[in-house]
Amino acid sequence: MNITRENIDTLNAVVKIDIAKADYSENVEKILTDYRKTANIPGFRKGQVPMGLVKKQYGKKVLADEVNKITPRGSWKIPNRRKTGCFRKSVTKSAR
Repeated sequence: MNITRENIDTLNAVVKIDIAKADYSENVEKILTDYRKTANIPGFRKGQVPMGLVKKQYGKKVLADEVNKITPRGSWKIPNRRKTGCFRKSVTKSAR
């Protein structure tokens, strides 16, 4: 995770948190594996759903949830966070 802060003026700043795939991929795979074990999809026995189908149906949602969990944790690592006061709610932008 790479965190940068750009001061716009004395009151405003832009904080960018770059999240690498290694930061979230292990948790995403674990969650998808749990979904695979409990998924009840017509045409497949419970727990026997192919991982490709689970990724296709739930992959983007699980990825977005995991990135949204990681982002606030990264913002606490910013130096002088407690001195600067509250941040406005973060806006997640996807860089593809």
